[in-house]
Amino acid sequence: MIEQSGLGLIVEAWVSGTITHPQALLWGLVVLSLGFGIAMWAKNRQTLRRYRTMEALLKTKQREVLGKNRQLGIALKDLEKRQHTIDERNKKLIEMNRLKTKMFSVISHDLRSPLATVIGLLDLLREGHISASETKVFAEKATMRVQSTFEMLTNLLYWSRKQMRGVEVKTQEINLDQLITEVLRVYQPIGQSKGVQVTKDTYGPVNVVGDPDMINLILRNLISNAIKFTPRGGQVTVSQTDMDEYVSIAISDTGVGMDEKTTRKLFSNQVQSSLGTNQEKGTGLGLNLVREFVHLNQGKLTVESTPGTGSTFRFTLLALENTLQKAV
Repeated sequence: MIEQSGLGLIVEAWVSGTITHPQALLWGLVVLSLGFGIAMWAKNRQTLRRYRTMEALLKTKQREVLGKNRQLGIALKDLEKRQHTIDERNKKLIEMNRLKTKMFSVISHDLRSPLATVIGLLDLLREGHISASETKVFAEKATMRVQSTFEMLTNLLYWSRKQMRGVEVKTQEINLDQLITEVLRVYQPIGQSKGVQVTKDTYGPVNVVGDPDMINLILRNLISNAIKFTPRGGQVTVSQTDMDEYVSIAISDTGVGMDEKTTRKLFSNQVQSSLGTNQEKGTGLGLNLVREFVHLNQGKLTVESTPGTGSTFRFTLLALENTLQKAV
């Protein structure tokens, strides 16, 4: 039985024949359908409005979450950067403390030892306990000890200055052949006393651009090391080669040489020292300073070495003619 309300009543009236005006019935159905449609449209509109409101709220929340994620990402990167900076500073502090410990060891022992030897030799000379022929031998030994001590002190002073405030490069024109000759004048007697021949193979005056004190230190350290690791009867040669824009200086020796692993360590930031063929000592700062000073003078440092055959250290300096051409 159809419900006695709404559309059910209309249908029942139609069937029983109580409706005398069908056209009115049709209009009633139209109005009823229209009202139903409007009601559904209103309900759908309200549902859609709620959906859109929720969607907008969800997008707002998503934007907030994304914004917070970006902020967290930036903060995380900043923390990682700060941690990296702290780690690098800690590494530098550890390395500096290690070097300071080494320097105190050098000052307390390695510098005192040669000075004590020189004092002992001078005491023997003063008291006349040695002959004239022995005096020459002792004088040569004293000279070597004093020169070794001088090198240690010079390297220590440069290293300390570099650590404290950096080193200022004072560039000027340098007569390279003259500078090499002056350095060899000091080291040829030292090599001779050890039985090592120290020679130069240069082709006359060549002018370069650089800091004369730094280049002097580079030459002294490389020549000193070559003598240090060359046994009696060996040879050390200083040569130069014109490379247009640069001049290449090579210090070659017929010494003990090095394997590939050792040569790689030479170009690390670690300070290392080894005893020479006559048990000569050093601070280990020399090559560290050489590498940095070559770089400060716009040059490059390379090494070739074969165990049991010898080593060749090469570094480049700017040629004066090339520098003048660029200036023009």
